[in-house]
Amino acid sequence: MAPLGGLLAGGRPAPQAAALARRGGGSGGGQRCARRAAAAAAARGAAVAGRGSSGSGGGGGGGRGRPAEPRQEPAPLLFQGGSAPAAGGSSGGGDGPDPAVLAGLLTAQLSRAPDLAQLQATLRLHAAALTPVHISAALSRAAKLHPGQLAARSAAAQQQQQQQPPQAEGGGGGGGGGGGGGAQQRAARGEQQALRALVDELVARFVARLDAASLVETSCVVGALARLGASSAVPGDALDAMLDATRPQLCGGGASNKVLLQLAWGLARLGHAPDDDWLAAFAAESHTRLPSLNNVETANALWVFAKWGAPPPAPWLAAYVAHLPGQLLALQPPELCSVVWAAAMLQLQLPAAVLDSLLLEAQVKFGSFSGQGFGTLAWALARMDVRPKRIWLQDFVRHAGAALPGLSGGARDQPFTNIIWALGCWEHAPPPGWLQEYCRCVVPQLQHMPPQGLAIVAVGLAELGHRPPAPFSCYVLELFHQQLGAASPAQAASLVWALPRLLPAGGEGAATAWLRRYCWLLQDLADCILPGLPALPHTALVDAAAGFADLGFFPGAPWMDAHEAHLNRQLDQLSAAQIGIVRQAYAALEAAADVQPGALRPRAAALLAAQQAAAGAAAGERAGGWHASGGLAASAAAAAAATASERLGLGAGSLTGGPRAQRPRARRPGHGGRGGGGRDAPPDTRELGVSTDPPGWAPELPRRPRAARIRLQRLREAEREDREEEAAAWRQRVERLPPGERWREARPGEFDGE
Repeated sequence: MAPLGGLLAGGRPAPQAAALARRGGGSGGGQRCARRAAAAAAARGAAVAGRGSSGSGGGGGGGRGRPAEPRQEPAPLLFQGGSAPAAGGSSGGGDGPDPAVLAGLLTAQLSRAPDLAQLQATLRLHAAALTPVHISAALSRAAKLHPGQLAARSAAAQQQQQQQPPQAEGGGGGGGGGGGGGAQQRAARGEQQALRALVDELVARFVARLDAASLVETSCVVGALARLGASSAVPGDALDAMLDATRPQLCGGGASNKVLLQLAWGLARLGHAPDDDWLAAFAAESHTRLPSLNNVETANALWVFAKWGAPPPAPWLAAYVAHLPGQLLALQPPELCSVVWAAAMLQLQLPAAVLDSLLLEAQVKFGSFSGQGFGTLAWALARMDVRPKRIWLQDFVRHAGAALPGLSGGARDQPFTNIIWALGCWEHAPPPGWLQEYCRCVVPQLQHMPPQGLAIVAVGLAELGHRPPAPFSCYVLELFHQQLGAASPAQAASLVWALPRLLPAGGEGAATAWLRRYCWLLQDLADCILPGLPALPHTALVDAAAGFADLGFFPGAPWMDAHEAHLNRQLDQLSAAQIGIVRQAYAALEAAADVQPGALRPRAAALLAAQQAAAGAAAGERAGGWHASGGLAASAAAAAAATASERLGLGAGSLTGGPRAQRPRARRPGHGGRGGGGRDAPPDTRELGVSTDPPGWAPELPRRPRAARIRLQRLREAEREDREEEAAAWRQRVERLPPGERWREARPGEFDGE
């Protein structure tokens, strides 16, 4: 591929001159053929190149020239630079070609370039004559030839696919295949660099000629850049200049719906949000055009507002909801996904009739959905807290399962995470065979997933009650640990909760062997959670404690102290069941603290204790001491917690539904996770006040049992509410009895509710 230094500097190489002369031949006859002959003869060296070519007629005479094939070959170039010489044509003198005709022919030639090299050659020939129309045509052709080529994720996926080991019978063949793969990688990188350089130069030229560009040309340029995936290649200043140039043209009414929506769609795909004035002008103009939008434009109109994160005005939304039912039959799966995704991102409350129609239309067209479409649709519905009917879910599971094998190649992990996250939100467990196939198909994607995606897969399978083979869960843990530096404390807590529910049940010996192997990874997870404890919501705090307890792993006394201190701050948000889960988890962790040193080898136990102490000291220094002022005041009254528990008659067993391995998660399944593609939401970052007392000062409280230091305020409230409900039910029952029989009714304390 030719280097791009001085790409549009003018001048024409000899091979292009020869090609021009070869295509310029014709049988002679009519004004069009005469113009072709004159232009071909005017080019320097055309006669020599024509004589050197084989199999095609040379100059402009009527000899053995091959007849032209219109509509199949690109139109010939009729000039170089900005003008064509008026003399030297073999068909005689006369006026030169019409500039408007030449400009149109150049546009056609750019639009029909067969590859990037020919497009570069054409631009190099006619650098001085390029107008905004030609630049927009060149960028549109480049986007059609190489869609998504400039996207960083696309390039990484191509490299990963090319790095797969070649299939060969012998070692020598394998080596040859590896060399070929390296050459392909170098060629792909060179082509991407050439395309990026071409795009940069064309964008700079277009911005310099913005005063001569119309809304149509700007829309074509922005749309082409979006299709190329050039969000990181286009400077924001260039897009701002295009916005300033198009603002006065938005409300003119001269552009078509396609031009207007393509401009907005391109800006949204490039991740560039317009200013308030431009947005208001676009909303006003698109509002007047809503009744005339087709199915694609209807989907894009709402989608762009969602990508910009700017809800449209209320009148606009009302008109859109009124227009949408008329387009449902024409909406194809990508457009259905765009509408539902946009509604989820904008947090719209769609009317029940419109939502039911969308679900029915999607169900009818499940056979045409792609795997990406299934993931987007599922995530959007779960984000809107919409649980479809059972028959809809069954159809969804069947069609989505059929699409999963097609997603198992390359870095396409988002559909897997979105689908499993949504199924967990809907509490709809597919058949065991479906989940086994899901695990088989998702294994190649795990290495491409970030920590967020790995946590979602683990939590989704755990919420659906599926236990994959032990190597699967261990592989997820190892991959998550490799990216621990990029993981958030909330994601680590989610994985800790999911692991014991994924690992197959085994004997005590198997659990001890697993703990010996992975204790270091579990400790690193605990160290990742420790600094983020102040910002974690109470649900994540409960998940972390329950997960470590079910794994039988003690994360260290500093971790426990920090966890308890921050949980005490949020005890007013815990339910009675969550308090019971924490009490039982603390008791199990205290027991694990005694057993764990004996289960590990002596040197490993000593190193693990040293790591726990070091992590606790570092985190304690950052936090300025674990105990908050509110937690200290509450801890003073918590010493009698065990006595209060006995007096209330509410033991830990009465607050949980079964053994620890079967306990429900601290939060509602699926909720509290991410909003985009099935990702976990960031932890709560609200500020928490920390006391300024020295880190070494702590209240004099008994160290064991730790569960006795959990306040029982919510337990007392729950007991009081139960007594009030019983009394109210007793009064209602007594009032229904005849007056003479009321004395026979038992007193409220002995009443058993129906």
